[in-house]
Amino acid sequence: MLTRPEYARVIFDYCRGFWEQKSADQPSLQPSVNRMCESIEDRHDPADWRAHTGQELRALACDGKGACGPDGWTGCEIAWLPLIIFVVFALLAKRWFACGVVIRCAKVAWCVYLSRVSCAMGTLLLSRIRAPSRFFLYWWRLWSSAWTRGVVRGWMRSHIPRDFAVAHAVSTGEVVVDLLDLLEHGYMMSLDFSKAFDCLDLLAIIREILLRLGWDPRVVAVFTAVWSRQER
Repeated sequence: MLTRPEYARVIFDYCRGFWEQKSADQPSLQPSVNRMCESIEDRHDPADWRAHTGQELRALACDGKGACGPDGWTGCEIAWLPLIIFVVFALLAKRWFACGVVIRCAKVAWCVYLSRVSCAMGTLLLSRIRAPSRFFLYWWRLWSSAWTRGVVRGWMRSHIPRDFAVAHAVSTGEVVVDLLDLLEHGYMMSLDFSKAFDCLDLLAIIREILLRLGWDPRVVAVFTAVWSRQER
């Protein structure tokens, strides 16, 4: 039987090997991004891309749920903090918003792997290792949620076709029910791309496509700082 450190080493080596192979084998996605950008007109989004206040963050935190991240705070614990804490945090987040830089610990995530690792004949055999569940600082999750539940949600409803149901707060179950109502013969299947998000060129997509689609450059800079420099 492997010890916990040995399990961790197996997963670490697997992920490192994947990233090294990806860097060596995957061609640049920049030409594809350039072609996509050529077909997208520059858009100016009139939404209110402003820094959130302490009151707004606290109101969001009152519905907070979820496990803690590296900071040790859970959603339920943060929900009971006094308003002044959120006012001070809003000042810090406003600084992120102004300069496009975040504290290093906001880029660190705890990872949870649910797939099993087995050992046979002295050779480590990996069953399918799924993408990890990542838990960032709860304060970072609170701040990013303020965007995704507000102006970003409105942006999606304005700019993304209704064919992409998730952008319009339509659940997978509702989509399946609608499809089954239309299905007379045949079958329905769901496709998943293995490690699709791991193979994206984040910098090219974030900096070029989102900016062209009307995102505020200050928001793009902050999310880029975290997404492109994650530590797990």
